[in-house]
Amino acid sequence: MQTRTTLRSLIPAALLLLVFTCIIYLSALGSRDIWAPEEGYYALEAKEMLQRGDWLVPHVNGMPRLQKPVLYHWFVLLFGRVTETTARIPSAIAAILTVLVTFLFASMWFGRRTGIITGIILSTTTLFLWHARYAGTDMLLVLFVTASCFMIREALRENAGAGLRPAPATLSQVGPGRRNAFLIAGFAIAGVAVLSKGPVGVVLPALAVIASLLWKRRAVSPPREAFLYGTILLLLIAIPWYVLAIKRAGQGYELIVRQNFTRFLSPWDHEGRGWYFYLARLPLDLLPWSFFIPAIFAFFIKHHKPDPQDRFLICWAVTAALFFLASGSRQGKYFLPMYPAFAVLTARALEGFLFGKSESSFFWWVRGGMVAFAAAAFIASAIYPAGINMGFKQYPQEASTVAAGAKWFLIPLLIFGTAVTICSLFSWGRAGVISIAIFMVAAHIVTVAALLPSLDPFKSPRHLADAVIKNSGPETRNAILGAFRPGVAFYSGKKFEVLPVRSGKVGRQSAARCRVFLAEPGSRLVLMPDKHLGLIRDSKGRLPPNVQVLERMRLGSRFHVLVGNRKK
Repeated sequence: MQTRTTLRSLIPAALLLLVFTCIIYLSALGSRDIWAPEEGYYALEAKEMLQRGDWLVPHVNGMPRLQKPVLYHWFVLLFGRVTETTARIPSAIAAILTVLVTFLFASMWFGRRTGIITGIILSTTTLFLWHARYAGTDMLLVLFVTASCFMIREALRENAGAGLRPAPATLSQVGPGRRNAFLIAGFAIAGVAVLSKGPVGVVLPALAVIASLLWKRRAVSPPREAFLYGTILLLLIAIPWYVLAIKRAGQGYELIVRQNFTRFLSPWDHEGRGWYFYLARLPLDLLPWSFFIPAIFAFFIKHHKPDPQDRFLICWAVTAALFFLASGSRQGKYFLPMYPAFAVLTARALEGFLFGKSESSFFWWVRGGMVAFAAAAFIASAIYPAGINMGFKQYPQEASTVAAGAKWFLIPLLIFGTAVTICSLFSWGRAGVISIAIFMVAAHIVTVAALLPSLDPFKSPRHLADAVIKNSGPETRNAILGAFRPGVAFYSGKKFEVLPVRSGKVGRQSAARCRVFLAEPGSRLVLMPDKHLGLIRDSKGRLPPNVQVLERMRLGSRFHVLVGNRKK
């Protein structure tokens, strides 16, 4: 008999999930520097907005930059300063709330036990963990898309007594007033999602809901008044900032057309990745729970007939995946909005196995996932040292630095690989899944404490900024030849003239501008990749008079030089 689920009965589990996610997402949030390239842009935009006292239009290097909406920046500005920690807090808090919202609705639909398993799965998925501690807009989008999807679906579904399988009694009853409130709230939250990352915040919930309605028409039609009020509220939340920001900065084409439609249809970045890109990325991004994807298919195809809530979750995951597969620009993080649906579906498949309610033939599918995880752990522990040496074979010093932090991965890999092997042999499914979750937490602690800080020399532009500060004076003018480095501007606190480098005539013009810049009176510094140093040399390979290379540094796999005119 299913336990009666009430809001009060969910409080202890919700508090435990809250404490758990706060520990893994908020602890040592500033342990590493702002990394290039994306974190640098978001942190610098927030920093310049705070310095300018302008909460409307993000600026970079003193110029308006309307590429993403402003909600992320507003959350950062609430802290009154921009640091490595405050730049990432919005993502961490959004991840925590996403876990809690998903837990709540999974419990409402399928029971508290399913909700708890869902929260554990979602909070320990690899890519979700990473972006919960990364400065950017993606986790905000995930939070609001998740809440919007759940609320709109709750407004459009039938009560348990009208055809659904028996569900937790108290929370599953949806009266007309509550249905209207859910619908209006879902639309309003979709408007907030638009402020977090653009129109995709409306598109994803709409696709999920429409697809679920088309699959099987079992939902209750909402009153037209609620639909109308929700639409009006959505527009009132989403539109005003766009109008005011475009009026101020005049970059409507960039913000609306180029960053959304052009990026989707004819991208200029991350292009050339076929649809198969996600076949390679998704199993890694969903680790360790990707080992149970076959079990999910087996559960819903052979051993369980999906009910309306299951169908909605499937539609949510599939439509989000198809939408981003259709996009010309492809990144692993684009699939993040489907992760809550994946977590609930995985929990649905695992619950019967963990608590002995599924057919015995299904056990082999879940046990196979456990065995696959254990095998992967042992293989990874064997090839990890060799992989580090191969990845850094040209840079032995860097390899030893990274290996010093990465070696601690071997301990959780071996311990929990052994634990899961034992659990799978003795059919201790519950202990095996718990061991996998503990492994993710242990690996996360190792990552935060040992590995990521050791990567700062390769990912952080702080040492480039330190070189600029060291070699510049109060009157020095600074420039960058090549791509702008927002992290350098963030850490140095200086403005840079940007001299873009492209092929052909434009490249020669940029080199000429750089030589003119260095020849002007006063102290001048130019930061550039060392491969561009030849652009400012003459035909005999000489630098312009009074110009010299002051510093040579490495960021990632590329070396950079700081060139000055010796007039300080």
